[in-house]
Amino acid sequence: MDFCVRCGKKELYEEFLCAACHTHLHPLKAGPSRGKKAHLNQGLAHGRAAQRQGRHAGYFEATIQLRNVGPEVHRFAAEQLRALGARVSKERWLKHGVDLQVDDRKAAGKLGRALQKRFGGMLKTSARLFSRDRMSGKEVHRVTVLFKQFPARAGEQFALMGKQYTVRALGRQVIAEDASGVKRRFTFEVLERGRVF
Repeated sequence: MDFCVRCGKKELYEEFLCAACHTHLHPLKAGPSRGKKAHLNQGLAHGRAAQRQGRHAGYFEATIQLRNVGPEVHRFAAEQLRALGARVSKERWLKHGVDLQVDDRKAAGKLGRALQKRFGGMLKTSARLFSRDRMSGKEVHRVTVLFKQFPARAGEQFALMGKQYTVRALGRQVIAEDASGVKRRFTFEVLERGRVF
């Protein structure tokens, strides 16, 4: 079916409805987390271009998992995905974050690296075999990009194994200084195992 079952438009959005009919039947609810959701959905405007390439509204190649992030990170993610031309086909809100299903796995990887560089946090990327292309025979993978933001910023403190450390810099690792002024580098995996975040 390539038309809206409610109004007959040729531009499908989700559930066999156009964007206007879907918004009318499923309005956004007001609440603390819904305000963040509104600007992430703006990336769905690229859906028409993806449909022209033969992709349906629910198509996705990557899942971006944002954990322990604030509204600033949500805004940045939405802007970056829009700039990269990626479409968010589905959002799933969880207690500690959100999962975004995106139609471009390369854009998802670029977004993950940009988030780590700008905000500092753990970045994990994994891929799993999804199917095999019928025409070329190549394997098609779906990618999962996890970004978990570190809770302390530069100048703030955290405790690890009974010691207090002050964050000096964030990026791929945390550079921190203890009370005696000795600087140390910590990987996010070590900090996660130490239950810092």
